[in-house]
Amino acid sequence: MQLTKCFFLILISMFLCSRGMVAQEMQLKFVQKGTQNPVQFVNVQWQTIKLPQIKGGTTADFGGVANIPLKEGTFIKIATSCIGYKSATDTIQLKSKQEIYLEEDVLNLDQVTVTGTRTPHVLKEAPVLTQLISSKELMNIDSETITDILEVEMPGVEMANHGGVPVLNMMGLETQYSLVLIDGERMAKSLQKTIDYSRINTANIERIEIIRGASSALYGSDAMGGVINIITKKPSKKLDVTASVRYQERNSKDHTQADIDNADDQYARDFYKNIDRQNLNSNVAVGYRNNGFYSNTFFNYKSTDGYQLKNKEGVKRYYKRLNKEVQMPIQTGATSVNGFEDFTVSQKLGYQKEKWSVDLKGSLYNHDEFDFSNDATHKFYRSYNYTGRGKYNLDTNSSLELSHSSDIYQRFNFDEKKKTKNKTHSNAYNTSKLIYNRKAGRHTLLFELENQYQTLETDKFVTGQLREKSTNDAVAVLQDEFIWTDKLAFVAGLRAGYHSTFDFHMSPSLTAKYDINKFNLRVSYARGFRSPDLKELYMNWSHLGMFQILGNKNLKPETNNYYSFSVDFIDAAHNLNATIITSYNDVKDKIDGVWSNNETEYRYLNFNRARIFSIETLLKWQFHRSFKLKAGYIFLSSTKSTDAQDLSSMSPMSFSGQLEYRFIRPNYRLTANISGKITGRKEFDVLDSGSNAIHDGEYYKVKYPTYSIWNIAVNQYFGKHIKVGAGIKNILDYRAPIVTFNTSNTPGRKIYVSLGFQL
Repeated sequence: MQLTKCFFLILISMFLCSRGMVAQEMQLKFVQKGTQNPVQFVNVQWQTIKLPQIKGGTTADFGGVANIPLKEGTFIKIATSCIGYKSATDTIQLKSKQEIYLEEDVLNLDQVTVTGTRTPHVLKEAPVLTQLISSKELMNIDSETITDILEVEMPGVEMANHGGVPVLNMMGLETQYSLVLIDGERMAKSLQKTIDYSRINTANIERIEIIRGASSALYGSDAMGGVINIITKKPSKKLDVTASVRYQERNSKDHTQADIDNADDQYARDFYKNIDRQNLNSNVAVGYRNNGFYSNTFFNYKSTDGYQLKNKEGVKRYYKRLNKEVQMPIQTGATSVNGFEDFTVSQKLGYQKEKWSVDLKGSLYNHDEFDFSNDATHKFYRSYNYTGRGKYNLDTNSSLELSHSSDIYQRFNFDEKKKTKNKTHSNAYNTSKLIYNRKAGRHTLLFELENQYQTLETDKFVTGQLREKSTNDAVAVLQDEFIWTDKLAFVAGLRAGYHSTFDFHMSPSLTAKYDINKFNLRVSYARGFRSPDLKELYMNWSHLGMFQILGNKNLKPETNNYYSFSVDFIDAAHNLNATIITSYNDVKDKIDGVWSNNETEYRYLNFNRARIFSIETLLKWQFHRSFKLKAGYIFLSSTKSTDAQDLSSMSPMSFSGQLEYRFIRPNYRLTANISGKITGRKEFDVLDSGSNAIHDGEYYKVKYPTYSIWNIAVNQYFGKHIKVGAGIKNILDYRAPIVTFNTSNTPGRKIYVSLGFQL
């Protein structure tokens, strides 16, 4: 009996020891090369050398520590990736508490970009010049609007406000010439020819990729000024949960609690409350990734109060031919910037097997916009979209991809008393693509078939009645990336197709990239194309009975010849990247509006020509391990046909800049970012006509002075889960003395605080 007991004790001890060996964990600590600071949230994939079927993945904690459930001495392959650091692979033998060094990618040059050619390239090697804004840079700027981000990152972007709607001007061209994509797909637009930027939630952006001008043949109509591709987030670890809330002081307080309490009815009380809503922005994201499957669910709620701006000065008109200046009186009234309430929910799903992958995405967005008119109605906007994409790798060198996306954007008049909606606008893009990629020696070939069907339903075609118009564009794209030598590469593209309104169209492009030591030289030519939109073709609408906006069925498509030359200097040893870009954009048959019949009609016409020349410089420099500088400057010169309206509301000179500071300790991290923009003086020639004319038929010049807006954001990270932020928007408290769509509509200095959580 004693022998039996001893035998069982020995078996139990051996079992416990073996369990201890299996449960043993090795710690890998990831530190930044050169500073010894821990690198948080490194994604680690590992595989044993002896038994390749034993593999797994984990994520380093806030202290940079990742646990590998293997015995000491085991040989494994590891692959690491982390935002802001260079990806690496290595074979190591596990030791107790060993350190792995990661090299920081301070210039984003080792990040992968896809927008220029639809094939993955490390940024520094991309044949088509691409600007990339990483999620780390987005967090440091800490802006809740995509428009604020683009203005401080690109000196060639300037926001204006037309009809109460934010519009983006890029590289000297108006909003309809810049194509904004979400995960590579088009977004439907409003009647102001612009997308609704409130649909884009900065908390859900992984990175932004920007192509200037018509450098790529892949995107067709609307891409004559450039392409902005916003890539949304996927989960980076098995369970990825984040939440954040941000509060900003009100832009203005228009009603007191007594106004609300003394209101006649519930409608009046709601009207007062809606004008003075809290400035809140809250986000929740829940992600999951395991065995090739991923899911990411994102929720956003935001609201802001409306405010009104009044002129402090009157416009000065200078009549050059008469050598006479007239001081106009201060215009009474106010420019209103409406408040709103948004709700967004989006879902991404994906699965990847050995040779194939599937991605599905959809979202729903509701937007109530609260104006200052006490008329029991307000505008309600809704959009919903879905995208399905499947990819199959035919072999190691070729793949086939099929996708379809649909994006619908609608506007309603909402009756605040009856709680009913009346639709006034619906724009929809339906796009199907079939893409074949093949790598053959030094060539990477892309062949694409695409069909884009667009509909516009509005009451602006026939007054008081909803009518729908549509267009269809079927195209084929052929692209060849050819690596001639290790230093010289070419990308040649041709986009050709049939448009249901304008028959055959063709857009070629050619880019050459040459490397000389630390310099990358790029030369590009592209022929762009923009079909008149449905509003420009068919609109027939009376604006409050004051004037008629008339479309023109005889409009021709716009074309442009775009030339650019860039020099990209990279000194990785000193963390310095400087770029100079020169471009010339020659637009033919440009569509503009012209006043006629004593300013009672505004009609769309083709004008002969518009030309834009630009010189842009960009700088990234981490001059100290704790400090990084980013700066940009642009000079624009534009000419146009004499009778056309002003080409754009952009300043001929702008400067943008950022100074970033960071302080890192094992359980604490701080970042501070000062960012802003100096917008140069603008001058416009305006024809004096209509009922307010002083010298009828004469041109006068209007000048808008230089102004500057700067922001500061400070974020602190405590331990693994908590982020606390604060900042000031418009530190210098700038407010435009004359408020028009050519000036800033900021309400002045505002303070905000934020709180974030990450699991």
